[in-house]
This record gives sequence, C-alpha cells and structure tokens, in this order.
Amino acid sequence: MRRSRGFTIIELLIVVVIIGVLATMAVPQFQRAVERAKVAKAKNMMALILKGANMIRSQNNCNQYDGLGGCAGDVDATIDNVVNYVELGTLVTTEGDTDNDWTYATTRAANAMTVTATRNGGGIIGGNTLVVNENGEVQAASTLPAWAR
Repeated sequence: MRRSRGFTIIELLIVVVIIGVLATMAVPQFQRAVERAKVAKAKNMMALILKGANMIRSQNNCNQYDGLGGCAGDVDATIDNVVNYVELGTLVTTEGDTDNDWTYATTRAANAMTVTATRNGGGIIGGNTLVVNENGEVQAASTLPAWAR
C-alpha cells in the first residue's frame, strides 16, 4: 500500500481560487482605507492652514482675512504667509512640495476664507477637491465621494 504525501492538483486549485476571491474583495477595501487616510491628512492640513490664518489675524489686529480690514501692516492670509507663519515648511506650498497627494489653495474675502485641497494624480479620488470654510466645515461644493468625506 502506497501512502500519499502532498496535495492533489484539484485541492491546490481550490485553494488558489479561494485566495483569489478573497483578494478581489479585500483590495478595494484597502484602497478605500488608504484614500480615507489621505483625506484625513488633507483635512488636518487644511485645519492647520485655517488656524494659521486666524493666528495672523489675531496677532495683527485684523478683522478680515484679506489684509484690508484695519490690519497692522500689510498682512494677507495667503497660503504662503500662513505656511511661513505656522512653520509648516514645504508641506503645502507649491514649490518644493512634499505633499504629493494634495495641492492646497486659499480663497479670501473680507470675512470669509476657504481652503481647497485638490487630489493629485490617480487613486480612487484623483482630481477631486475638498473645500473647507473658515469655520472648518466641509462645503457642499466638495467633489469627493460620500465615503471619503
């Protein structure tokens, strides 16, 4: 009587098919988790930009974001001024950008400011934007899928 050692080809094929099915279910969930983490990073950076703009306003006795409302000196809450003020370095600036996932921009008016983050490159949400107002609220104009907001 001969003892069988190992698996048959059918058993191996069944295992490969099961692994393939599990992988096809897991990969999209992993990609979404990665994108949600990148959105969280953008929201955090946008919150820092808004806090920096408010710090500039407070320190310079400004009552407006655009530097025209009785500020001490010519202060404007542009993204470059904010980045330099709160020492974010090259994290959000356009030159020497180390944040390859997002591009940030500010829009300022007298008593309002929005920060826009645009997703660079590919990924599930590539090219979409996230818009946050001066109160840190995500605007309806954001084009991110609901699961990513």
